[in-house]
Amino acid sequence: MEGKRGPSGGFRSSPRGPWGRDDGRPPSYVGSSEYLRAGYLDELGHIRPEVVTGEAERVADELGRSILRYAQIRRFFNKVRHVEARLAAGHDFAELKATIASLKPQAADAVNRGVAPPAFRTFMEKNVDLALRSEEHFKGFVEHFQSIVCYYPRRAGE
Repeated sequence: MEGKRGPSGGFRSSPRGPWGRDDGRPPSYVGSSEYLRAGYLDELGHIRPEVVTGEAERVADELGRSILRYAQIRRFFNKVRHVEARLAAGHDFAELKATIASLKPQAADAVNRGVAPPAFRTFMEKNVDLALRSEEHFKGFVEHFQSIVCYYPRRAGE
């Protein structure tokens, strides 16, 4: 065990924030194994109510405490809506998979440019992976993302 010895001869631990992290931030829900563990759909193929309520609100709260502005999350949601409109216009889901998958590198770019937190990239990666499973899963993603946008906190001037 490494560390500095305290006055009593025992090892001192480093000071940590209220959530046990050195940076004082709460643990990430988006990065946890709990987030979307059950997916978007129930056993009958219907969107689970928790996807559009509790889970969406927790994600909105987490991302809302970061540098991610409402306009930025809305821009990504508009891209998802564009894919949804193309599906409604008769385009085949398989032909739109590359467009859906492109959200992952776009999220990575937003993080690299400093306009989104790493949790946003994790959010997009988890959701895109689920959404690519089928058209029904994509619809679950749309509903989930829409709820996050609705719950997303607005800052002054937005």
